[in-house]
Amino acid sequence: MFLLFVFHHILNRRWTQQLGKGKYGAFRIVQTVLIFLILICISGSMVSGIILSRHVFAFINIRGVSAMAGTVHMVCAYWGFVLMSLHLGLHWHMVLRSAGKFFVKSGNGKIQKTGTCCIRILGAAAAAYGLYAFIRRDILSYMLLSVHFVFFDY
Repeated sequence: MFLLFVFHHILNRRWTQQLGKGKYGAFRIVQTVLIFLILICISGSMVSGIILSRHVFAFINIRGVSAMAGTVHMVCAYWGFVLMSLHLGLHWHMVLRSAGKFFVKSGNGKIQKTGTCCIRILGAAAAAYGLYAFIRRDILSYMLLSVHFVFFDY
């Protein structure tokens, strides 16, 4: 996840270069805070994953903190997914624009209305399912540490 975060910011390096420049309106403040929160979650997941690893990082030999690392790992993972979903939602217009290129008419370069409609319906369906799964699986209880373990009911 950390490598994907770095790769994403390499692709969007202009945003990083402009970080200290210009005015900060409400939208830009929300975006910036959201990205730093995602970085904290990714870092927390990465460090706690290293602590929890008994095979890949066995040479580190950290003892006595695995319970806390497990809790940090779970909380960072759930918060990270929610924060990344919000980040994607804030940039949904860019996703629509990129996906819309597949529905361009060959002659005039305009996006077909049918393609735009399909993309919006797919996006709304994905968001609706995400909200449904969030509520149905009671993700908030994991995010707020009301539940300290994950139970998979197969």
